Amino acid sequence: QPTFQQKKQGAAVIAAPQHQLTIAAGAAAVQGVRSLAGAARERKQRRKEREASSENDESDSSNVPPSRDASSSTLALAGESGGNSSAANVTQPVDLVWTDLSVLVPDKQAAAAAVASGQMKKRAAAKTLKKAIICKVSGVAAAGRLVAIMGPSGGGKTTLLHALAGQLARAPGVEATGSVIALVPLTTAASSKGDERTSKRTPTRSPPRVAFVQQSDEFFSMLTVRETLELAARLRARKGTPETEISATAEALMRRLGLAKVADARVGGGRARGLSGGERKRLSIACELVGSPAVLFADEPTSGLDSFQAERVVAALSDLAKAEGRTVVASVHQPRSSAFALFDDLVLLAEGKVAYSGPAADALSFFASAEGGSHDCPRHFNPAEFLA
Repeated sequence: QPTFQQKKQGAAVIAAPQHQLTIAAGAAAVQGVRSLAGAARERKQRRKEREASSENDESDSSNVPPSRDASSSTLALAGESGGNSSAANVTQPVDLVWTDLSVLVPDKQAAAAAVASGQMKKRAAAKTLKKAIICKVSGVAAAGRLVAIMGPSGGGKTTLLHALAGQLARAPGVEATGSVIALVPLTTAASSKGDERTSKRTPTRSPPRVAFVQQSDEFFSMLTVRETLELAARLRARKGTPETEISATAEALMRRLGLAKVADARVGGGRARGLSGGERKRLSIACELVGSPAVLFADEPTSGLDSFQAERVVAALSDLAKAEGRTVVASVHQPRSSAFALFDDLVLLAEGKVAYSGPAADALSFFASAEGGSHDCPRHFNPAEFLA
């Protein structure tokens, strides 16, 4: 999970330190960090005073099980602030805005050429000569919409997805710059004459929950679907959570992702027969939904699936975005036309730069215009293949 830093009167900024994601900070940001540090010290002191005063009480509040609304199917997760009530588990819609995001890696070919010609030493060339995998990429992922990151092989779509989620590989020489900001979308009435409404964003008060679905599925092959989800729920549940609540969470996730029919089937893997590729991918999504994330990242969820299974996976992601107001971002290599029709927004990358960013339905008309280069998509042609 990425870590977050919050500026004074600003937004929650993803700043995963494991890959040196640098954020441009001014005097106001420094002052905000200092004020946050002072407030943290005050909260720590008050917590110590409360703990000292509670030692004399006859009843220990830590033994009281967490209160929870019976209608909620989300576990009270360990490590969350805001009390033990079920209100803390409500997923708040979040918009992601990234600005001038760049990822640089050492350019081994240029470094070898510089060392061979005698222009630079080996160590200096490795530190100085770098190439950009993605270069100053900006965009928006709105809540309640499914955003697809597409592009040809080597375009930088997987690197962008990992950079947004704070999942960049920890390797020497990798440098990431830019900002990823989480904002709360608010909708207010524009006027009393009509139903037109205008939306605006305000900074989040607390970091949003983020989940990442890996491209490869790793499960215990001997467990069933129900047992896998119950295991994931136990690992994320608070201490003392009843088994009935864990079972209810697993059942709700199986119904939501269309896994109820294979609830008692073994996951399988390798030589052991089990779930199909689409069912395994939906199980991966279900395991990440145990934490009730506001932002869900999926790395090529349709790779290796047939057209039917790929469409079901994309439909599940689209339903999570629209029905529950989550922000869903997925990198897709070359989706089928039926799956492409389910995308709401599209970020098209070419050689690490943005070629198009906007509604997926308007991509073909943009490239057919003079501004997009007058590239007409042939009739009965897959739009995703044409764009790639």
